[in-house]
Amino acid sequence: MPVDQQVGIVIYTVQLMAGMLVITSIWTRSRKSTSLTLLTALQAIVLAWLLCAIIENLVRGTPAYPIVVRRILVVLYFLAPLLLLFTFEYLDLPLLRSRRARVLVLLPSAALALYTLANPYSPWIIREIDGYFQVTRWGPVFIASTFTTYLVGILCAALL
Repeated sequence: MPVDQQVGIVIYTVQLMAGMLVITSIWTRSRKSTSLTLLTALQAIVLAWLLCAIIENLVRGTPAYPIVVRRILVVLYFLAPLLLLFTFEYLDLPLLRSRRARVLVLLPSAALALYTLANPYSPWIIREIDGYFQVTRWGPVFIASTFTTYLVGILCAALL
């Protein structure tokens, strides 16, 4: 394993441990509320992403790499909707307050995650991987998901 990969794994591990400490200390010391629960869920998704990045670095160059990369996407699909739900709850905006509205926000991500898990080799997600080392062409579903995540991120940053 190259040195840069090892350094990346160490950095991700330190970030993962720090994130877990932050989540634990905030959760144990704060009054439980919906916004705290959504913030914790959002932080947990980011930590799951870091854990998946560690696994991705460990399997790079092996036959397991294409499957692991596709599994990481399942975690990423939930980043934007959780950020949106947290932002609206934190700002006390009434639009996404009902349980039905929250489920509707999470539903496309859940459907996309199920599709990715059911069809891991779909060209709609990843079109081409260079050996077992990196993705060279992403599919339209991933591109649309990434665009949506950036768009929601910009919207939430502007609102906050």
